Formats: sequence, structure tokens, C-alpha cells
Amino acid sequence: MILRIATAGVAVAALLAAPAPAQAAPPAFKVVKTTGIRGGDYLTRIVAPTRTSAFAFGYRDSGQRPVVFRYDGRTWHRAALPKAMGAEFSSVSASSAKDLWAAQPGNTSIAEAYNPFKDLFDSDAECPQWTERARLPLLKAARAARAAGRATERPSRLLRWNGTKWTIGATFKSAAIGDVVTRGPKDVWAFGLDRMGPASWHFNGKKWRRIATGSLIGSVTRGPGRTLWALSYGRTGMKVVRFDGHRWQDRTPRSIPPMTIPTKDKSGTYTFFSAPLASAGRAYLTAMTFTGKACDEGKLTTRTFTGTGRTWRVLTPPKKFDAFEGFLLGGGTGDGKGGFYSLGTIFTEDKGRQTSLLHLTSKGTWSSRVIYSGTDRREYNTLAPVPGTSSLWAAGSVEGTWDVDGFIARKGGK
Repeated sequence: MILRIATAGVAVAALLAAPAPAQAAPPAFKVVKTTGIRGGDYLTRIVAPTRTSAFAFGYRDSGQRPVVFRYDGRTWHRAALPKAMGAEFSSVSASSAKDLWAAQPGNTSIAEAYNPFKDLFDSDAECPQWTERARLPLLKAARAARAAGRATERPSRLLRWNGTKWTIGATFKSAAIGDVVTRGPKDVWAFGLDRMGPASWHFNGKKWRRIATGSLIGSVTRGPGRTLWALSYGRTGMKVVRFDGHRWQDRTPRSIPPMTIPTKDKSGTYTFFSAPLASAGRAYLTAMTFTGKACDEGKLTTRTFTGTGRTWRVLTPPKKFDAFEGFLLGGGTGDGKGGFYSLGTIFTEDKGRQTSLLHLTSKGTWSSRVIYSGTDRREYNTLAPVPGTSSLWAAGSVEGTWDVDGFIARKGGK
């Protein structure tokens, strides 16, 4: 399985959404857990493999240590983790209540050194915006780690939950791992790069096998069966790719223009994609195309696509959403029925932060409702559907008097 197309994993952090008519509004979230860890903490990811099992992942503000909370069907409580772990989690995946994996990236100097555009751009250019825009999440994580003064050359690790406890499922001493996807205890994939270049690693239940990918794979999400959706990042720009169980194929919408290199005197074009979002055989993604000279702000064109991979169509939201440039699905999740949920935040002078929950059904019905409006800087970071129900879990952080606390909320259900 050698990927000979382009690459990268750039996950978009938020979605800009506007309130929609009240008759379509979903119920508001109810906060069911505030962590209250001394020194502060942030919750950035949540996953629910079953109705009675869920996990929220984050890190402590004090010491940049990881933190995980587990839902056992009745209450949320903090889970014990192996000692000597790193900080935040870059990816989590679950195939069942007894098979969860979480990635902690390490070896960040490898990520910092990776740049497929090395000889395409002028390294001494006064305006490096284009190269910076085209960098990958591993680089972002590396710079954040270095800025926080944390040790950055620790190994990459994958944590594994077996239904009873968390253990270290794999240690990569010379690779920067950004993504992990499990399709079962004997079918686990990790994605990143080592000193030989971009690669994936497959676990068959007994051992790991390295497979060169040719370009970096990131923002990986599981589709039906053995299907995987991802972004790839390389010398021809960012692409949307799909794995059918045997090989990766370019599935970038045909209407996306090819990358051209900008200079101070000549315009160029580059397209970024939100992390693909899979829902009942369909995929959703937002494409943001920048056009302009190297030192200009440039023009931004945003479109959201849905399709099966062979054909795509552009979604047209209601006119009430026209004030915003697009729906960035990095903070979203499939609804399990062919549609998706996503989060959007705007700021107003009188109400402060205002967060909305957006829902698009498989039949094309749009709805949105403000789920939070206030001045205490509550941030909803991530969503997860509760399997077999119409409920949702959400996790995020809220600024208190002294610290920042993580919180978990639920829409619908108990």
C-alpha cells in the first residue's frame, strides 16, 4: 500500500454557524460533569463506542499531563493511566467498549523537519504565509510543545483500553505518530513519519508492520467496512484520499483547482480541507481555496462537499447562513444516519461567546440552535454521538475564577 499522491492532516478547529429558526432547534446540552482538577485542565476529544461507555480525553494545564475520564453507564470518573506518559492526545479511535486506542505524538523534531515544499518556495522570502499555511498538525503540535517548554523528544505512544484498564499498546522510539484508527483488536492503523519519510504502521494483533506511504497521511476517520477517509499532504498540495481496504486513492473533488506556487508578483492557489467526516457511507468535508500573491491576504473561497468518493456535490445551506463563509467540519461528527452535527462559535459585544449546534440530516434538512451564550468563555471542543440513540456527548473547557476546568455535557438521554 504505497501512496503516490499528496498529503497532510490539517484538522479545522471550529465551525462558524448562525442561529436557525426555533422550530428546527435541537434540545440544549446539559453539563453532567465538571472536572475540577487543581491546576486546570482542558478536554479536547470524546468518543462513545456504546450507549453505556464513553471516554473524554484532554490534558492538565499544570504540568501538561494527560487526563482521561470514563463513563461507565451511570457516572463519569477519572481513569488511571500508565506512568511516564506525555501530554495531549492527537487522535482517538474505538471499535468497541473493549478496544480503544489513543495517540500521543513524540519525536517532534522529525515533524518540525518535514517540509515537502522545501525546494518549491524561497526559504528567504519575506512573506512565508503560504508555507506556514501548508504545514501539518504534527508541526503545530511540535511547536506548541516546544513553546510550553516540554520535553519534545520523548517517543510517540499509543495507549490501549482493553475493557478493564489503559496500557501502553505501542511505543515508537523514532517516529512521530499523529493518527490512530482501530477496526478491531487485530486491525489497527497508525499514521505519521519517521526519518525514512511518511509511513503507516499496521497491527494485526501480534506485531506492527511499517508501510511507506510516499506522502503524509493525517486526519484519518473510519468509514463503513474497511474504508478509511483521510487527508494527504505532499509536493502537489493537500488531497482527499480514501482507503478501500487495499490501497489509497485520490478522491479530491474535481472542481478543486490544482496548487500553483505564489510569488510576490504572481498569484498562486492552494486549497485546504477540513478533516473528512464519515456518516453511514457518506463523507463530508469543507474546502477552503486561497488565491493571491505570496505577501497578500488573498481571496478565500469556501465550499462544503458531500459524496461517496466517486462523485461530490456542493451543499447549499439556507440563506440564513449566508453571513458566514462556510461550515468547517473539524469540530463535527456523523449522526450515524448519513448526516452530521457540527459546532460553530461567534462573538458578540453584548453576549460574548455564542456557540451553536448545527445539524444536517441525510435528507438535506438544516437546523441550528444556540447552545451556549455567555461571558465565562465556555468552549465546546468536540462531539460524539451516542450509538443507537439521537443523543450527543460534548466536551470542552470553561474558565473559572482561578483555573480552567474541563466539562462534559449531553444532549438528550439521561
